[in-house]
Amino acid sequence: MTLPATVVICAAPQSGASEELVFAEQELLGSLSGIPVRHVETAGGDLLGRARQAAATLELAAEQTVLFLTHGALWLAPETLATCQAWAQATPHGLGLVADSRVAGLQPAPDYLTLRGFEDYARRLSAMSAWPTPEADFQPLALVCRVAALNHPDASRAFIPGGFAHDFGAYHQLERREMLACLPEQCDSILDVGGGEGYFLAQVKALRGCETHLAEYAEHACRAAQTRVDRVWQGDFLATDFGRGFDCVSFLDVLEHTTSPDRWLEKARSLLNPGGAILMSIPNVGHWSVIADLLAGRWDYVPAGIHCITHLRFFTRSGIEKLLEGAGLYCEKMDPVVVPAPDWFRPELGMGGALALDRDAMNAYAYHVLARVKP
Repeated sequence: MTLPATVVICAAPQSGASEELVFAEQELLGSLSGIPVRHVETAGGDLLGRARQAAATLELAAEQTVLFLTHGALWLAPETLATCQAWAQATPHGLGLVADSRVAGLQPAPDYLTLRGFEDYARRLSAMSAWPTPEADFQPLALVCRVAALNHPDASRAFIPGGFAHDFGAYHQLERREMLACLPEQCDSILDVGGGEGYFLAQVKALRGCETHLAEYAEHACRAAQTRVDRVWQGDFLATDFGRGFDCVSFLDVLEHTTSPDRWLEKARSLLNPGGAILMSIPNVGHWSVIADLLAGRWDYVPAGIHCITHLRFFTRSGIEKLLEGAGLYCEKMDPVVVPAPDWFRPELGMGGALALDRDAMNAYAYHVLARVKP
């Protein structure tokens, strides 16, 4: 298999980032074994401009075939490297773009939730006969070309058939707009625990105008959040003396990253103003995508999702209810985030009725929970 001569990551290494992003880059570099990889920190802008900067800095030869990546927190689907090289050889003056989940018109549309699903989707996608034309403003995660094509006046952009990538780079930048409807009615102040760079709190501020506080361990995320929230509390949540109360404390996909989620909830309970509430989003390990992986003999850690590399605890609906009970809380509302199983997922067919299956639980990717202190 012929591969690109060089891979250039147009960003600094992820070594100072969160454990999830470091893991993402480590896995990417492992998949590029045998190919020289260079990091070049480039100025902002589109990937083409950054690729030109990197090529000039590294003094790359005009005839080299190079795969340029926006950053290291992305994964390439199997066979993408080979298809990139083949495309570049056949299209010497072209700029080959690697598609991702933002591209409209992919058939089938992205439907994966795990690494096994990602690999299966890439195989199905490779059979697509007609690929869409890139929109003029589409910014790819990756592009491949001969270096000379970067400045060629007639260079054309096209998606590489069969090429696909997944982006983990926005891990700390999620707005979580779907959680806004779950906020308690009385919410003049909120503490978001483990909220990354404060994007969710910025949405809360815009909607409710309330006082926003972020409790976050990662120093780089705290620096980025300074302009989005009213106050940042950097450090260990359990050890922090907040010296005040809040109408709402939120844990959005956070408790599963802790060794003792009960202690985190007890601390949150102690911080609530009278009538306050705790808002949570917790992934469901009983989701069909996890079951399908297990039936196929798979459990693959990834940078984000139910199989996140930093998850230490795993929950089903009943597990969440027991957790709340033990922390002196009651569940006011628990809404499933429904990601239904495909038609082919029929595990009951092989069980002969020996096991009662909860189809609703298997279709719940996560649960959005609003809890209050027991009277």
